[in-house]
Amino acid sequence: MFGKLLLALLFFSQNNEITPYQNVHNYLDFYKRLYTCNDDFPKEDENAKVLREEFLRKDKDKNCFLSKKELDIFELGFNEMDENQDTRISLHEFIFEKGLRDGLDQNKDGLISHREWGILEQLLPEAMTFFEIMDFDMDENISFYEYDILKTAESLNNDDALSSFQAELASLYQTLLKPSFANLKKYDQDADGKIHIEEYLMKGSDLVALVFKGVIDAIGPKPFEVASREILPILIALDKNGDNEIDGHEYSDFAKRWSLGRNKLPEEAMFILFDSDYSKSLEWFEVGDIDGFPFFFETMDTNRNFKLEFNEVQSTFMDFSRYNRFKEGKMIFDFKKIDVDNDGELTLIESGLSLENFQKIDMNNDGGISPGETYAK
Repeated sequence: MFGKLLLALLFFSQNNEITPYQNVHNYLDFYKRLYTCNDDFPKEDENAKVLREEFLRKDKDKNCFLSKKELDIFELGFNEMDENQDTRISLHEFIFEKGLRDGLDQNKDGLISHREWGILEQLLPEAMTFFEIMDFDMDENISFYEYDILKTAESLNNDDALSSFQAELASLYQTLLKPSFANLKKYDQDADGKIHIEEYLMKGSDLVALVFKGVIDAIGPKPFEVASREILPILIALDKNGDNEIDGHEYSDFAKRWSLGRNKLPEEAMFILFDSDYSKSLEWFEVGDIDGFPFFFETMDTNRNFKLEFNEVQSTFMDFSRYNRFKEGKMIFDFKKIDVDNDGELTLIESGLSLENFQKIDMNNDGGISPGETYAK
């Protein structure tokens, strides 16, 4: 879909003068060192690929940056393109300038406003949903650093790196946030004058609904009849009223629960996803149709109230989900959340593991799991 956006931008492209927009955020530098401009980009759309190939042709010394000589433009134009003012043009700066700002930034303030972006809606109905996702600081403008965040995230294929990247964005969220009045009114659910990370994630639910609608539509008009064992739990979570059909309201509700589960521990995310009535307990109609689940339901329902509270689900799934993440070295994001007393080590209770699995990870047998042991492959 992003390819359609770039295609539309090229269609509306104008050769007007551009004023600079200073990017003061340098926190992406570490992640950009994980790849170079000539790497394989599996999520790259056709138009971005064309611009990247142009970039590579101009990059005579093959250092993944363009100098003034390589770019062959006057100093003023070079400085305007050099968003982070490091005296060289990165691939992202080049694509942002050529593929986005040239076509949309009509008032040449270095930003793409909600109104300027709106011209894409006639070519791509979902354009405004993409705007909402890219507008990280919710000020109703798309800046270079927000485009940079998007392209950096797309370029990270390593699960560990992506988890770390998401964690850092979450930690920087309140620092970067400067929402407009309209967005504050729309997303400040608890009316405390701030938009918290959970509320921010909710704005992405429209895009989640689009993605899952596309997946289910591809299956066909009767998805429950042909669904694989892997996708059946997703269908059950989508089908809130249990009628074996999925309507627009159910897509939106599922997207909301999916968003609320983002950046949660696996057992928390699973619980939120299936708790379709927001009762903070899982009832039979919400999970009972999952293949093989009736036995587990009865086993986990220790208080025999025919509902599963989070602590009942947690005790069953925590060890399995966390041990696999420890074993695979994918705990970069979760470690600080699990380390309740913030002493830099996980106790047996904090880890949520069985004693057997805890001892497998505690390589030095000191009764605690350090970050080094956590991230060890």
